[in-house]
Amino acid sequence: MNDESESVEGEIVEEPFSQTSQEEIPHVPVTPITPVPPAPNVGQYYSNQTQYAARENEKLAVPAMVCGILSIATCALIGPVAIVLSLKSRKRISESNGMLGGDGMALAGLICGIVGSVLMGLWLLYFVFIIFVIGGSALFNA
Repeated sequence: MNDESESVEGEIVEEPFSQTSQEEIPHVPVTPITPVPPAPNVGQYYSNQTQYAARENEKLAVPAMVCGILSIATCALIGPVAIVLSLKSRKRISESNGMLGGDGMALAGLICGIVGSVLMGLWLLYFVFIIFVIGGSALFNA
C-alpha cells in the first residue's frame, strides 16, 4: 500500500502516519509544569497571629478550690482554710501583673469557702438550738 488507500466508500484517505515536512508542523510553545507543593504535615499550623505560651497557675489556687468544694460537701471546718488560701492566691496573682493564672479557681475556692462556712455556722446554730431545747425541756420536766 502506498501513502493513500481507498476506504470502503471509495474515498481517498491519507494514512495517519504519513511523512510530512518540518514546515507543516505548527510550533506550540511549551510551558514548564510547576510542581505542586507537598501537603503540610498533620498538626502543622500556619498563622499570622502571634502564639503565646500558656500562663502558669498560681500554686495555691487549686488547693483553695479543692478546700472550698470539700467545705460545701462536708460542712467541715475547712471552709475558713479555703477562704485564707483563696485570698493569698488572689493577692499573688494580682501582684504578678498577668504572669500567673488561676484567678478563676481562686475565686471559686473563695466563694465555696464562704458558702461552706455559712453552712457550717447554720449547722452549729441548729445543734446548739436542739441541745438547748432538749436540754431545757429535760431540766423543766425534772
